[in-house]
Amino acid sequence: MAVSVKSLERYTSLLLLPIIIFSSDLDNKRIKIILKSFIFIMVGVSLFSIGKLIWFVNVYGDWIEVMRGVNKNDTYVQFKYPHLMWDVHPSYWSYLMIIVNVILLNNKSFNKVFSKKTALILLILFNLNLFYLSARIPLAINILIHVISVTYFFKEKLKIIVLLYLLIISSMILAYFQLPFLKYKIQSIPNDDRFFLWSLTYDKIESNDYVYGEGFGLGRLYIESELNNIKDPRIDFKGTEIHNQYLSVLLETGILGLFFLIYIYFKPCFSINSKFKIDSSMPLISITFLILIASIIEPFFTVIKGIVIFALFSSLFKISYLNNKKQFNV
Repeated sequence: MAVSVKSLERYTSLLLLPIIIFSSDLDNKRIKIILKSFIFIMVGVSLFSIGKLIWFVNVYGDWIEVMRGVNKNDTYVQFKYPHLMWDVHPSYWSYLMIIVNVILLNNKSFNKVFSKKTALILLILFNLNLFYLSARIPLAINILIHVISVTYFFKEKLKIIVLLYLLIISSMILAYFQLPFLKYKIQSIPNDDRFFLWSLTYDKIESNDYVYGEGFGLGRLYIESELNNIKDPRIDFKGTEIHNQYLSVLLETGILGLFFLIYIYFKPCFSINSKFKIDSSMPLISITFLILIASIIEPFFTVIKGIVIFALFSSLFKISYLNNKKQFNV
């Protein structure tokens, strides 16, 4: 019971944050200040983390050499990078940088948060940081969002920006061969042990006829019980996290819960107008793709940081879009 209540407490952020934001009477000028402040904070955090990395390499050079011999590769420094800064999760740090990229790619939609040159410079710097972090799913999402944006830029005949992104894509390909940790993580995908709970979870979902669930927050208790029953040693170092939001929701709430989850993902970002046409914007489409793809491999709504990222920025992007639409109609 206590576990279920705790899970429901996390989900209340999905309601509270949008209510607070939509009731704050935010105009585009205020949203611009919020987004600009967020990017400045991300720049500051990135610079601090790079400084910490340089310090680590200089101070712990001998230990790095030891780890190079143990691992028989050069992946240790890149692996250590996100953990030097308050031990942040590389995936969620990457998702925040993707949000920055979405804002910069749609600079004009947000009333020009930065000048065009500044936006392009920041875009390149954040992409370089993303690649050095080497979180695989965030990188795939980032590339998809850039492809969508480049297609839009090409359609609008913004050839300079298209050429710039061809240069960035070339840099990404080059990065694959230059960054040992990224290469290692891509090559290790077939042997990734994080997926070992998927089949166990699916068997339970199937036995529940896809309709019934174990209850809010009780999925982990079921997984823990099953692993203890079969004496699977991976519970000690992999835990009981399913690493799939869709399977987690199916296990805990059944098919109706899954439909509701998908509705939550799409509703803030898409609407149907009076002419039965989909009403949305590039930033809203981008954040929808982010959450849809990330949920395949991340417990996005199981952790508070995932809920806050989606609830906060989807709300801000939606208000900005509605404000722009209102100005255009006037």
